[in-house]
Amino acid sequence: MFKHLAKTYADNNPVMKLGNNCDDHFPNGITNGAYWYDVKGGMQDFNYVYSNCFEVTFELSCCKFPPADQMPKFWKDNKESLLAFIEQSHIGIKGLVTDTNGKPIPGANISVQGISHPIVGTNRGEYWRLLLPGNYRVIVTANGYENAIKDVTVGNETMKPTRVDFQLSPVQTVADYVYTFSS
Repeated sequence: MFKHLAKTYADNNPVMKLGNNCDDHFPNGITNGAYWYDVKGGMQDFNYVYSNCFEVTFELSCCKFPPADQMPKFWKDNKESLLAFIEQSHIGIKGLVTDTNGKPIPGANISVQGISHPIVGTNRGEYWRLLLPGNYRVIVTANGYENAIKDVTVGNETMKPTRVDFQLSPVQTVADYVYTFSS
């Protein structure tokens, strides 16, 4: 996903996509930041692990502090890249996790088989998961509820995530069965 996001930005930038703007060469205008320079404990890693946030750094200049008169050119080179990057927030899946009464389940874990990093739903039961087009098995878990699994196909439509809602059933306890048999 990170390569896709970076490539989307670079492909829409006439200078960046060449990959030759600075002394370093970056094929297709992108690199894995950790291969270029290592930052231990950076915000990108923290945000990915703890807040469901996919962050990408865009190095726009070889000069850390370019002159102000270059800003119009930076805007011209990056406007389409920024718009295309923002559009990527709509790829993948989104939905609600609720109980059988339609009440949101806060903090549900949403996992995609084959991807080691689950995301966590909001306190309103909402979730968003960036995914490239393809077929996925999505597993939702929450304390006190049975797991739910759905096979999902994410299409190629731009600006339209695939809506996948989950309704979880409460875990049946021994007390539930005792009450059922005694009534």
